[in-house]
Amino acid sequence: QLRTAQERERDNPTVVAIFLLHTQGAPNQEIATTLSCSTSTVSHSLQSIYESLGVERSSGTRAEQRAALRRAAQARGLLA
Repeated sequence: QLRTAQERERDNPTVVAIFLLHTQGAPNQEIATTLSCSTSTVSHSLQSIYESLGVERSSGTRAEQRAALRRAAQARGLLA
């Protein structure tokens, strides 16, 4: 069965955990340590998540970016 990259990411438990920890305010290094992965894995995953949800990372504060990410995920039914 063929799936899109977005579908594969959504079903990847590491990517989901990165998303949840990030939106709770955890810094990348803490996320990497918690999940036993590299900071580059965290950075790459976050870049992909932001792009997939159409959220700009270049504007606003980090807290505003994370809030926008949560709203975008909720709007797509990915968060309750």
